[in-house]
Amino acid sequence: MQQNDLPRKRSWIKRATALLTLSLAVLPMTACGSSGSVTDESRAADQSEPTPLAAVAAAVKTDDSNREELLNYGLEGEAAQLAQALRRFDQNSLPQLSADGSKNIIYSPASLFIDLAMLTEGAQGETRTQLLTLLYGETENASSLAQEMTGLLQSLNLDDEATGLTLRSAQSAWVDQAVTVKQSFADLAAQRYQTAFYNYTSQSAAHQALAQWIEEHTLKLITADSVGADLPSPDSLMTLVNALYFKGAWTTPFDGTQNVDGTFTAADGSQSEAVFMNRQAVDSAASVTGLYQMADLTLAGGYRLRLTLPAENVSLTQVLNSDEYWSDLAVTDTATAADEASDETQSWQRYNINWSVPKIDLSGELDLTDILPALGATLAVQPGQADFSGLLETAGNGDLVVGDIKQLARLKMNEDGVEAAAATLIGIRATSLPVDQPELDMVLDRPFLAELQTPAGIPLFSCVIALPAV
Repeated sequence: MQQNDLPRKRSWIKRATALLTLSLAVLPMTACGSSGSVTDESRAADQSEPTPLAAVAAAVKTDDSNREELLNYGLEGEAAQLAQALRRFDQNSLPQLSADGSKNIIYSPASLFIDLAMLTEGAQGETRTQLLTLLYGETENASSLAQEMTGLLQSLNLDDEATGLTLRSAQSAWVDQAVTVKQSFADLAAQRYQTAFYNYTSQSAAHQALAQWIEEHTLKLITADSVGADLPSPDSLMTLVNALYFKGAWTTPFDGTQNVDGTFTAADGSQSEAVFMNRQAVDSAASVTGLYQMADLTLAGGYRLRLTLPAENVSLTQVLNSDEYWSDLAVTDTATAADEASDETQSWQRYNINWSVPKIDLSGELDLTDILPALGATLAVQPGQADFSGLLETAGNGDLVVGDIKQLARLKMNEDGVEAAAATLIGIRATSLPVDQPELDMVLDRPFLAELQTPAGIPLFSCVIALPAV
């Protein structure tokens, strides 16, 4: 890297406008590339395109020796503690997004969590302490949970031929050639996160290559032309990228011939037309309380989309402020919970569920800037007090600060399964035979909640569906 440009960059750091962290989460239908190479179009546009310095880790093909371990990651040991930390992070962060049902919120807590975990590796002092507490809670083993991120990311890199389930998690770092990444951070990022580093000299070339990388690793759910021309920021010295990919089909697909046109009523009483998919799930577990009814649509490999419909005249805010809701979300074995119900006061029971679910294709953008101070990481956003001196050789205590956090996302749900993607940008400145069970109608024709979970309950996507659009 060219050290003779450091004085110019050093002045940018002093203005605290130095780092942009970008994170992605996705659930589409084909495999993503593994090399992070720049396209021919990018090369033609600018001969100073970023130079790849490392390769993204390849996915693990599951077999009889590792299948259960990978698919059930997060159920035991420190992995279970990390899964609990992710659920807590979801519980703390989603209500910060004004999730009152007045607007769609397509949010990936897992994407943001991974992004912040990488960022935390470059934080020092009290800034690091606050970020560790935000991510892992008030625990003495926060550092060991941070080390467990390697296991989490491995569980998100697999091909399960038995079910057709595919997951990917790829990390990369885009570095302005004028600065030097601290070797300790580079080593940790490579070892713990399998991060590939890229070097660039031109912001325009970096933008083209980064936008193409985003499109490639989200399998075009987020297209290159939707990535702002100002990314990476001209003032950025580093851009960290996490791409999370998921492919999963319903265990029982919806029959398209059973689709019907219907009406969806928004929180403000306005109505719109939607296409509803319909089927019955017999002898299935559901939680029915005075506030909501909750049940799962199951996906390949034990994954699930847990859907929550508020009771009539109950707002989404009331549901999200309920401890019972978050406790129910954390139940990983709903069948056992229903079977062990002692009486009707136990929320999980068995029903024959009559599903009516709108087809969805939603996109949106969230401003997540206020999440860090709202969740206690106040120093990270305070110029002159944030300490990210572990990132760059030229950065000292107080030189770098988190400026903004944004997330672009898309969610699709149809007869075959679920597909989704999210791009998070953190700007740092310098369901047998019918069983005799009661019936439960899950007619999602008003605002509802949807959470995509791993078998261990790790929240990949946590969404508010205020108005479906196809």
